[in-house]
Amino acid sequence: MKRCLSCDISVGGHTRICPLCQNALMGKETPGIWPVITERLRKLALLYKLQLFVVLSAIVICVVVDFFVVKTSRFHWSVAVVLWALAFELFLRSVIRGRVTPVRLVTLTTFGCLVLLIVTSWYFGFWGICFHYIAPISISAVLFFNFVMCLADKSENAMVYLLVNILVGAVTYVIQVVVPGDILLPWSICLIITLISFIGMAVFKGRSMVTEIHKRLHF
Repeated sequence: MKRCLSCDISVGGHTRICPLCQNALMGKETPGIWPVITERLRKLALLYKLQLFVVLSAIVICVVVDFFVVKTSRFHWSVAVVLWALAFELFLRSVIRGRVTPVRLVTLTTFGCLVLLIVTSWYFGFWGICFHYIAPISISAVLFFNFVMCLADKSENAMVYLLVNILVGAVTYVIQVVVPGDILLPWSICLIITLISFIGMAVFKGRSMVTEIHKRLHF
C-alpha cells in the first residue's frame, strides 16, 4: 500500500497523489478498493447520455420554433413537450437506479401520465375527455392490477399503493359527483372496482391492511 510521507497515511488503490496534500505517494500499488466499471455499464451510461442529449436538443428546437418562428397560435405546444420530456427523464432515471418495484412503477407511471395528460388537455381545451373517460379507465386498470399484486405479494409492498389507489378512486368519484353534469359510466365502474378492492383487502388481508394504515398514519 502506498504511503504519504507528509500526512503519514496509507492510501490504497492506484492513486498516485495524496488525496489530502496532493504530494506524490511512495510505495507499491494495491488492488483497487472501488468497484470496477464494466464495459456494459459504460455502454449504458453512453446510451443514457445520448438520449439525454437528444431529448434536451429536441426541447430547445421546439421552444425556439414555438416562440420565435411560429407566432400565430396563442397555445404554446412546446410547454407540453417540455413537461412530457422532463417527466420521461425522471422516469428513466428512477428505472435506471433500480429504486422501483413493479407495483410502484405501474402506479407512479400511470398517475404521473394522468396528471400530465390532464394538464395538457386543460391547456389545449379537451380536458373533459381526459377527466371523464381516460382518468377513470386508467385508475380502474391500476386498481385491478394492484389488487392482484397485493394478493400475490408476500412482502406487503403492494398494500400501500392499493390503499392509495382506493383513496384516489373514491375522491375522484366525489369530485365527479360535485362537478355539474351526469355521472358517466366509467366513473361508476371505477367506484365499483374501488369498493370491491377495499372489501377484498378487508376479507383477505384485513390484519395487514389495518397494520399498514396504522404504520402510514402513525396512530
